[in-house]
Amino acid sequence: MINSGELEQAIHRDIGKRGLETLFPIVCGSLQRSASLIQRCNSIAILTGFNIPPQETDGPPGAIALARALSFLGKRAIFVADDYCHDVLAAGIKASDQCYLNSASFPIEVFHKEVNDPEKARMKSEALCRKYNVDCMISIEHVGPSYSDGRLYRMNGLDTTANEGYSYVFFETLDKINIPKVAIADGGNELGCAKILDSLLDSSICKIPNIDKIACRTSCDELILAGVSNWGGYALSLLISQTKEILCVDAERSILKAIVDAGAVDPRNGSAMFVDGLAFDPIHADVIAALLK
Repeated sequence: MINSGELEQAIHRDIGKRGLETLFPIVCGSLQRSASLIQRCNSIAILTGFNIPPQETDGPPGAIALARALSFLGKRAIFVADDYCHDVLAAGIKASDQCYLNSASFPIEVFHKEVNDPEKARMKSEALCRKYNVDCMISIEHVGPSYSDGRLYRMNGLDTTANEGYSYVFFETLDKINIPKVAIADGGNELGCAKILDSLLDSSICKIPNIDKIACRTSCDELILAGVSNWGGYALSLLISQTKEILCVDAERSILKAIVDAGAVDPRNGSAMFVDGLAFDPIHADVIAALLK
């Protein structure tokens, strides 16, 4: 039996010094609750994408791990992304299929540039829910509108609204049609982080820089915080599948290389084997190894 407490301990590491340490205790237990929620569902949409630009290296690998886990359980996984994320996501899926010998087919539903306002995005979101009978959604490392002014911000406070699409509306639309949502985040500016908005805005608790400006307005049913969002995706994939066969250090290294080759970047290091400013070797490799103990 894969233990949720041990997985949470492995991902609740603020190695990047983002100011997360005081927030981890607030979400303890959310990993197990998220897994239990997802295990009851059959058709799960997975939303990811954060345009630096271009698409960053955090998000797609964790999203792809979740799709593998859902496929292992015989559930349907559908990716949802803005157009800037498509090629990176497709490259990662191809590498995952090769590394893990996975033959499952995962559709990628793209919010193209012509979906250029919230109402068009809402209509597309509702159509996708009907098309796939979506009964749960997971967002991993997807920027969301701020509670302060509805704009989209990077952690450093830079306004990235013009770089992003409207796929985030999918996540917000699900509130109106009572579909449960799980969010995975690492900075307070991602979809779902309003689940702990009071704590984010309490300066005695939250030490994330610029949080008054960047904190996301959108909540969720369960929020998983991790030092890096990919780690949250890896941990949740292990917990819902209850098998370690879906995660491997060497395979994840290959997937990261594939998405970097497809154009993904690290915000600090550009086209390199880094995620959130941290080198895959040894840091991410060590976290994956800890999850697999």
